[in-house]
Amino acid sequence: QIAAVTRPLMSVGKICDEGHTVTFSDVMAVVNAKDGSELARFHRTNGGLYVAKLKLRSPAGFPRHE
Repeated sequence: QIAAVTRPLMSVGKICDEGHTVTFSDVMAVVNAKDGSELARFHRTNGGLYVAKLKLRSPAGFPRHE
């Protein structure tokens, strides 16, 4: 069974294991690479979730079904 992914989860631990830094504030979280460049920004919702807007591409050989 395959469910539609509407909110992929990110693991802060895995992001840090890759050598990146995650900084949280009351309005957003920012992921920085080892060299200090910004990789991602997550805005905090009223419910307290940090959400990023992402565009994903379909993997080769797997058409998207709605």
